[in-house]
Amino acid sequence: MSWKIEFYSNEVQDSIHAWPTGIGEKFLRIIDLIEDFGPADVGSPHIEPFGKGLKEIVLARKRMREVLNED
Repeated sequence: MSWKIEFYSNEVQDSIHAWPTGIGEKFLRIIDLIEDFGPADVGSPHIEPFGKGLKEIVLARKRMREVLNED
């Protein structure tokens, strides 16, 4: 079965494309993996359980502070 990822809005997609190159590229690569194999088959280290059946796409957590402009 093939999956299709759709962004909530164009603003969300534009925001992701504005992330620093390394993080944005990793995110898009994980999205490609999810579309090809589904979230259940991608798993760790790319996807981790978030709780209550939700999953989290794992990027460089330390570098996400750069994306969010946090110190």
